[in-house]
Amino acid sequence: MATGIGKSARSSPDYDVLVIGGGPAGLSAALQLGRSLRNVLICDNDEPRNGPAAEAHGYLTRDGISPEEFRRLGHEEVASYGGEFRDVRVTNVEKDGSGFTSMLDGDETITSRKIVLATGISDEFPEIDGFEELWGNGVHHCPYCHGYEVRDQPLGVLVNNQHTIEYAKLIYNLSEDLVVFTDGQETLGEATRSAFTERGIEIENEPIRAFNGSSDSLESISLEDGREIARHAFFILHR
Repeated sequence: MATGIGKSARSSPDYDVLVIGGGPAGLSAALQLGRSLRNVLICDNDEPRNGPAAEAHGYLTRDGISPEEFRRLGHEEVASYGGEFRDVRVTNVEKDGSGFTSMLDGDETITSRKIVLATGISDEFPEIDGFEELWGNGVHHCPYCHGYEVRDQPLGVLVNNQHTIEYAKLIYNLSEDLVVFTDGQETLGEATRSAFTERGIEIENEPIRAFNGSSDSLESISLEDGREIARHAFFILHR
């Protein structure tokens, strides 16, 4: 007799597996489940974290693809194995015997034997003018995803705590014109400051007031003392 995720003669849930989140992780899980002949529903509210970015990088054979096209191709592949999609938010999940009952927007409920949580994370933007508007197109989180495209350009990186000191080291290989912004935080010890300046990296301690640019590129960073620092891209490690 089959056990675990296999079908039971005593119960008939709507789906073998509910996948919550339709990004790369959720689609990959749904693809493998479909190939294993599992009945899968993928629920996604169509708000991908990388949605603001024009391109996604680092996926072998898909380097430079738009996030929208990546998701479209993923949907096609998963659907070819019987995966179902719902553009809806899952609002509640409860254990129900050997399975789960999940509530969707609109108070609809579905049952499943298993749940895959692939919701990713949500970005918490700092309250700085222009930051959210330039997110993914001039202001970036991942140097592996976006660093190559801005190589050799005037760059900035936020170093406002001890953890981000190591993060900055991922940036200074990209350009010889790099400014470390501390946003008014006293986080750099003398040894760290010396290590940066010896590499020709400028350190700017003034708090940041605004990010300036068009909808698809950063032009400058305004500081509280009224100065503007011309930058083509800015990297920030945040929650």
